[in-house]
Amino acid sequence: MKKDHYKKYKNTTLPNKIDRNKEALKQALDIRKFEIDLYWKRATYFWAFVASIFAGYALLKAENKNPDTTLIIAISMLGIIVSFGWILVNKGSKFWHNNWEKHVNRLEKPFTGDLYSNVLEKKLTRFSVSNINLFISYIIFIFWIFIFLYELDIFNQGFFKSLYNFFIYPSLLPIIILCTTIAYMFLVFSKSKSK
Repeated sequence: MKKDHYKKYKNTTLPNKIDRNKEALKQALDIRKFEIDLYWKRATYFWAFVASIFAGYALLKAENKNPDTTLIIAISMLGIIVSFGWILVNKGSKFWHNNWEKHVNRLEKPFTGDLYSNVLEKKLTRFSVSNINLFISYIIFIFWIFIFLYELDIFNQGFFKSLYNFFIYPSLLPIIILCTTIAYMFLVFSKSKSK
């Protein structure tokens, strides 16, 4: 922008510090609300994209006995890329949301007290929905990596085949999946609590 654009705003300061802080709080609350809105719009976008990719993968697998391996691998790579992007977007959104939460916490005291930073019910466990969404995006990412490796037929080659046969013995598979799921749910439970 041109330098003279900023000159017209140079002398438009608010009369005193209290008015400036009140205006800053108003802006911080608006931007915080905006960031929360953006977060859920982005989350919906990525959920839809991942679901579409999975639907394409499932359709190709269901309709053909021998689907084109190159296309299947390309779809699984797209799943990896999109789910990795989802992780990064979740982390970026969380950063900006926390940034504006801190602004509100700093500015609110003289005007609203500790309205946003004070939690009345401390006995109940508070979960962060954004952390839960982040953990789910990690699972989706790992899922797509597994699909990619599976489609490369990597589990039927040498060392991987013996490892696969040892750990994924058909009768142990449900137990391994159950234990992994419980362990992951415990991780999500312990790491997704709000501070």
